[in-house]
Amino acid sequence: FILHMTGGDQLGGEPLVLKAESLVWKNPTLGEVEIPTSRLSGITPPGRAAPAERGHEDVVSLSNGDIVRGIIASMSGDKIAVQTSSGNTEVPLASVASIVFAATPGGAAAQRGFRVRLDDGSSLIGVDAKLEGDVLALTLGRGAQRKIALAHVAVIEQVNGPVSWLSARQPSEALYQPFIGPPREPAVYMDRSWRGDRPIVFKDRTFAHGIGVHAYSRLSWPLDGKYACLRTRYAVDGDSTLADVTVRIKL
Repeated sequence: FILHMTGGDQLGGEPLVLKAESLVWKNPTLGEVEIPTSRLSGITPPGRAAPAERGHEDVVSLSNGDIVRGIIASMSGDKIAVQTSSGNTEVPLASVASIVFAATPGGAAAQRGFRVRLDDGSSLIGVDAKLEGDVLALTLGRGAQRKIALAHVAVIEQVNGPVSWLSARQPSEALYQPFIGPPREPAVYMDRSWRGDRPIVFKDRTFAHGIGVHAYSRLSWPLDGKYACLRTRYAVDGDSTLADVTVRIKL
């Protein structure tokens, strides 16, 4: 599975146990990592985009098309227990197609840290990162530290520092109305192309950060007034000769 977190981070691996305030997730490179439940966005198979919208309850989609809604009370390596209006329902993990966690209101203020991207596409934010020879020591919450061989590290970047990527911020509005046909989800892909299945590429350059959308889309972000300027650039994905796009940025 792929564990999706708020802010766009994700971890490959599998769930071990869901505690009251955290999910213990096992990643092949990092080992067992505790992720606060407030940061959980969803769980999907590899190659599938993170959930675009989250409601007031957890949603478990099964491989046979059934959907279980309620509150995920517990999770282990082989099953999930969901509290529903009609009682508790146990779902085998092997039959789960995807999970969307309920949105958590509020949340703590964003803290400075370091995002580490691994060679398997996973990424995680630590409060501190230090190079020790050919090993990266990444300090997670509550003082937990993971030693990562540099051979598995693709990118190290500062987050919530002097520069803030819009693709790392949660939009307050994400509207999408296609030119032809009914609306479909999701409306926006963070750090992915508008198709959601590959990185953002223009000509011969790949961009680690960006926002992939399809017309017509309208996105809004609340800012805290601490930023001096906005820098951006935009382009039409692919080599379509019929593309005609208007971009408006309002501050």
